[in-house]
Amino acid sequence: MAELIDSPTAERLGIDNHPSADLIPKLRRLCTEVLEPVRQHYGQAFKPNSGYRSLELNNTNPIIFLVCYLLY
Repeated sequence: MAELIDSPTAERLGIDNHPSADLIPKLRRLCTEVLEPVRQHYGQAFKPNSGYRSLELNNTNPIIFLVCYLLY
């Protein structure tokens, strides 16, 4: 799950990109039921980019902010 929350942008800007406690079980489920089976099926590693982005991190990018605003 660490690779889902890893964000060089968050680190550079000093933003805490850790999910809230209620999201952790959901992210674990995503890892075990979706991402890991995909890795096993294709037999190669991949690294998701922006698997999780905190609201504060999303707000640093106007395009992502707009997309999130329109979707939610």
